[in-house]
Amino acid sequence: MRRTSFLRVLTFGVLASISLTACSGETDDAGATTIPLPTSPSTFPPLPTTTVASTPSVLIVGDFLTTDTNGLGLEDAIARIGWTPMVDASEDRLISEGADSIESSASLGLLPRLIIVSLGANDACLGTPIESIEPHIRRIAAFAGDQHLVVWVNLQMKDCIARAAAINDALAVTAMTTPGFFIADWATDAPIQRLAGDGIHYDRAGSQFRIDYYVSLLRMYANR
Repeated sequence: MRRTSFLRVLTFGVLASISLTACSGETDDAGATTIPLPTSPSTFPPLPTTTVASTPSVLIVGDFLTTDTNGLGLEDAIARIGWTPMVDASEDRLISEGADSIESSASLGLLPRLIIVSLGANDACLGTPIESIEPHIRRIAAFAGDQHLVVWVNLQMKDCIARAAAINDALAVTAMTTPGFFIADWATDAPIQRLAGDGIHYDRAGSQFRIDYYVSLLRMYANR
């Protein structure tokens, strides 16, 4: 009789132990500790990217000496050396009108690093007083500096020589006092024998030389 009771007690104890063990693994709403499952990483390595080199751009603001190069391949010649050409030229443009155009481009955020100016021939031929021209030269020169380089191609003429010389002198003075403003000495470098009978336009070979001159300026100022 005692033996039977002992076995019953032993059996009851074992079952109770198993029951308690099982209960300890259950969770309740009161705050049982849960073990977090593995999750995906919160950050990922960046995807590989490719870097495309930017193409430099040049703005050429000109008059008939630039439009005379139309059809002779000015833009193609510039593109061949890896530049994007932006040619803004009109036959009768004055320096004041060129200044307006540059200011308009600046207001739209469209000015490239390099600006080549080819203006003054119409002003010289019209006899505009130099005192009226100089403020507009300064307007254009004001864009020169850390952000932009302005290169002005000066004048070579057989007509209106004194007025052309006065404009060239005003440009030279501006260049001496304005960082980032440079003169391309077309008056010295251009083949004067290529000037036509009117003393202001160039023949086809002279216009082709002007294209080559623009390209040489791009090479010269590319790394400045």
